[in-house]
Amino acid sequence: MSLRNRLVVLALMAGWLPASCPAQTFTSLHSFAPVVSGTNADGDFPYAQLARSGNVLYGTTYNAAANSNGTVFAVNVDGTGFTNLHVFSVRSGVFGTNSDGAWSGSGVIVSGNVLYGTTGLSGPSHSGTVYAMNTDGSSYTNLHVFGGNNDGAATLAGLVLAGGRLYGNSQSGGTNGYGMIFGLNPDGSAYANLHSFSGSDGIQPLATLATWGTNLFGECSGGGGTNGTIFRMNTNGTGFTTLHVFSNLISGTNSDGKFPYLGGLIVNGTNLFGTARLGGANGNGVLFRMNMDGSGFTNLHSFTAATGFTNADGVYPSGSLYSSGNTLYGTAAGGGPTTNGTVFALNTDGSGFKVIYHFSHASSLTNADGAVPISVMLSSNTLYGVAHSGGSGGSGAVFSLFVPPQLSISFSGTNAILIWPTNADGFALQSSTNLSDSTAWSAVSPTPVNLNGQNAVINPMSGGLTFYRLAR
Repeated sequence: MSLRNRLVVLALMAGWLPASCPAQTFTSLHSFAPVVSGTNADGDFPYAQLARSGNVLYGTTYNAAANSNGTVFAVNVDGTGFTNLHVFSVRSGVFGTNSDGAWSGSGVIVSGNVLYGTTGLSGPSHSGTVYAMNTDGSSYTNLHVFGGNNDGAATLAGLVLAGGRLYGNSQSGGTNGYGMIFGLNPDGSAYANLHSFSGSDGIQPLATLATWGTNLFGECSGGGGTNGTIFRMNTNGTGFTTLHVFSNLISGTNSDGKFPYLGGLIVNGTNLFGTARLGGANGNGVLFRMNMDGSGFTNLHSFTAATGFTNADGVYPSGSLYSSGNTLYGTAAGGGPTTNGTVFALNTDGSGFKVIYHFSHASSLTNADGAVPISVMLSSNTLYGVAHSGGSGGSGAVFSLFVPPQLSISFSGTNAILIWPTNADGFALQSSTNLSDSTAWSAVSPTPVNLNGQNAVINPMSGGLTFYRLAR
């Protein structure tokens, strides 16, 4: 057998997947109940990335439950134990006030046994709130009540915790009414307007900030050249810098995208990664990478043209990407074969894009798995996410998607080099010379080393056929 043929056999036996092959272990953890007369039992329209602590996932719904104002919920990673931790209270009129806020579109973060989040509407001043509560649902507290104007209003962005302080965006308010960046202590004290957007540097920051050391990185959905901006600022409010201005569209397309939306940037190594919901080569959004100083902006993937909102890879990427080693995971809110969106993966250099799941057709707005996925996060080789709509009740769903680690094989002289992700928790490299004997697999030595952020083992070729796999 030639070296080329041997490589193919080894790679296939190791479980290597071509770009078009989806990983299929999807589980619907919870489908939100149908909404009747504006209410239901558990919430409607989950709209943000989940947070995980131990074996529990935490999230928010934007609407419905008993008061039509949304919830904070918890559910175990196996789908059991769904609980409404907090149901936002009744408002005085459709756009009136209440005690705790409404329409939490931003999700929560977990620090110890405390959840922190924001609401985009209502509260005592009708402009939303920053809140804290225990992970068991007790001790809900308004840390800050937005007052509009210089104080900020109507945030859809989540919070980040850096250096012992919470930071966030409000999409309106601030000195100029275009939105602002704020900071406060976890007990609600020392609230500060750190930067008010002027228009030329951006307007309406909808996306959650990212942190790296004493730097905050973020995006505005508009402003600059009208299509949005990327910025950096110190956590003390100094050093605001516009890193990138998204270019103008020509017939709906451009090179770098338009309208960075929910989620926000992520940091991987010395790079920033993000999504733009629109623009790109086909007007359906892009995935991008850039250096932290704003240089080296690269369009990693432009979503393909769609016919009747269907295509191969999805349209309108929404929410943050999630990075694990050299792999990025994300969601497209629409498109794919059914128009209901996709979950995808690609390498940090832009290679290897593949759809790993596409959501099913919906009939009367319901289906088995959900529609319009918003964001995913990875833990122990499983992606957890929410679908904004669909599911058995048509009100959205919480899901998990097992992603098997992929083993790749190359050769150097007389050695086989086996490489797989460092996040392959519980998986071990095994080899066999006899596929007909299921007991013939044995552990491979030596212990893997870290090679460019991946696990790597170098094994000498003995002359006969050897098959490799990852198993747990």
